Amino acid sequence: YSNTIVSAFRFVSPTKIFAGTTGNGSAGGDGVFKSTDTGATWSLATKGINALEGRDIKVITTGPFAGRILYLVNSGLGYWYSDDQGLTWFFKQISDTYGMTEIIVSGTTLIAYGVFYVYRSVDGGSTWNSTLSQIDPSTPFLNGLLRIGTDLYASASDGANTVNKICKSTDYGVNWI
Repeated sequence: YSNTIVSAFRFVSPTKIFAGTTGNGSAGGDGVFKSTDTGATWSLATKGINALEGRDIKVITTGPFAGRILYLVNSGLGYWYSDDQGLTWFFKQISDTYGMTEIIVSGTTLIAYGVFYVYRSVDGGSTWNSTLSQIDPSTPFLNGLLRIGTDLYASASDGANTVNKICKSTDYGVNWI
């Protein structure tokens, strides 16, 4: 796979690796690749992923059950997930989530965020609720989100960088201080 730009990696076992690609040609990368021999050989792992929507992979995140559930974040309206270690993929859309940055996973609780939103799911992604309104309305632009244990830290700004704040949630995104 020459001329492939890798933008995301995830080891799901000592020998199994997933790699997401981006930027190959005008439509983006080739999607997601899987290696079962610590990277010696690679194969496309895109069954179920639309050719255009499955490109420009930003993040590969593992869920519960020892990496059996995988999440892919790309530049589109939602995310892809696999519950069979990447054999097949399914698309999920969360309301108005264009430009998702990442999904943070802790058991069945998921936090999805982008520049203008933070959504939380406590049932593995079946239902989602917005939590961005809990963050200070004077700083509606989310620059980054970090998880340490069950605490979340959000870097937020007003867009002009005249007001910048770090907000903290100690209950995994339900409330922000």
